[in-house]
This record gives sequence, structure tokens and C-alpha cells, in this order.
Amino acid sequence: MNENIINTGDAGNTTANEAPDTTPVFTQGDLDRVVGERLHRERAKITADFASREEELKKREYQMAARDTLMQRGYAGESLEILTVLNAGTVDELNKALDILEKHARIGGERFDAAVLAGINDKLKQKPPETRFATSGGEAVRNAMGIKK
Repeated sequence: MNENIINTGDAGNTTANEAPDTTPVFTQGDLDRVVGERLHRERAKITADFASREEELKKREYQMAARDTLMQRGYAGESLEILTVLNAGTVDELNKALDILEKHARIGGERFDAAVLAGINDKLKQKPPETRFATSGGEAVRNAMGIKK
């Protein structure tokens, strides 16, 4: 019967048993919006990646410059760990922090480690303490141990 045939105005006919075409139709404005959003997301991701790489590069450059600065000022080896303590973002800030640190680490016009070394040398120059045991061959020890000559 004629109820099952639907005229779409096309060249073809659609029957009631066939699914009508439900694919969404996009306008040029819709496509422009979707493509624009995708481009915006990609640009943001690239910009964020670039910024993080640039920040990492700046950190590495600072660490290298800071190590050079520390070595020029006489800090070496384990003293380079001082970078983890000092909160400096630039070499100028590091120099200011080191100036303050060295100013407070001086004792009587000398650096702290030089003062400690001088104290150790003074103690080494003193007369050694006297012992309780006789120095004549250790007779007291031999007698205590029961050892005969």
C-alpha cells in the first residue's frame, strides 16, 4: 500500500523499514568553531611545553653559573651542596647570599674553617698529657699481667 512509501523530494524513495539519514549536518561556522577550538588546545599545549622547557633550561644555566661562582670563591667538592640551602634564583642573588654567609662565618677576621684549623694546630703544639704508667719498659703492665722478663 501507499502508506509505506515516503517521498523525500529526492530522486530516490525511502520506505518505512529503512532508517532515515540521521547524520548531523555541519555548517561552515560549526566546522570553523571546532577547528578553532582544536587549534587553541594544541597551541596552549605547545606553549606550555615550550615554557616548561625554557624554565628547565634557565635552571640548568643557573646551576652551572652558580657552580662556577662557588668554585671561583673557593668552595669546591662537598661545599657545592650549599646551593641547595641558599634560596637564590640568579647569580647576583647567590653572590649577595654568599657575602652575607661569609660575613657571619668569619671569626676574628678569619673564615670559620681557618679558625678551627688554627685551634687544632694550637692544641697539637701543647705538651702531651702525662701518663699514669711508668715509661720504663712498661713494668707496671708486665707485673699486672704476670709476665716475667
